[in-house]
Amino acid sequence: MQPVELPSAPAGELEVASPLDHIGSGAGSSWSRRAIEVDFSSQDVSSTDPGAFPEGELQLASVHEFIPTWDPSAEPAASAPESAEAPAETFTGWDDSPVGGPEGTPDGNAASAPQVPLQDALEALRQATTRGELGKVLLSYAQGRFPRGFLLGETFGIAKVGRGYGPGSNKPEVSALQVDLEAPSLLAMAAAGGRAVVSSVPESPEDETLFAALGESFSHLVAAPIRVQQRTVGFVVIDGGPSPFGAEELDDLESLVGAASEAYGRLTESLM
Repeated sequence: MQPVELPSAPAGELEVASPLDHIGSGAGSSWSRRAIEVDFSSQDVSSTDPGAFPEGELQLASVHEFIPTWDPSAEPAASAPESAEAPAETFTGWDDSPVGGPEGTPDGNAASAPQVPLQDALEALRQATTRGELGKVLLSYAQGRFPRGFLLGETFGIAKVGRGYGPGSNKPEVSALQVDLEAPSLLAMAAAGGRAVVSSVPESPEDETLFAALGESFSHLVAAPIRVQQRTVGFVVIDGGPSPFGAEELDDLESLVGAASEAYGRLTESLM
């Protein structure tokens, strides 16, 4: 195999041909022949009149013709949101938080508390599994209706406050209250009669102490006994404020305390 000899380069510097030198380097080719001349002198580029272009030529749309225009007057008016009154606060369930009372817990606010329907309260009493839950049901029912309410328990003939809500329900006079059930008083009358008793005027020293601790000088107090086997084991005492209790309010309270008595008896038997 014989080696191939390349022709020797001419003396002097080597020149690298530009790629453009090879384009159209054929005979008869030149860039001037390949150029395209466009004459815009006879046509306004901004003109969009169909008659402005010679016959047979294609009319090109301007760029802005592809951009949709927005006319605010053509848009439908936005409908204002329908005004609706805020829903009234309703009962949403039994809360395990403590009710205001002599233990130093905050005073309850009856004005902002939701009203528990009577039927819901009765059903909750039937399903109560502890005495503490029973007491919370009673006070929750009263809290949405009356300024103040208290639960008193009987121990060896003395009634003491166990739970309460409302202004002043955690003052020292409440926790120190002891009502002798053998002495004449609102509580003694309720225990003897087995039904709710209403009073607006203290009629005995015991009542004066009771009004001073659980009410005001203008208060109407109602005391309803919780009974098990014909024996009074506790009381629901409610301060209705300056207005007398209505007949329907007292009837509902009687129904509520009756259901509480049944629930208390059931819970007592379950502990034996």
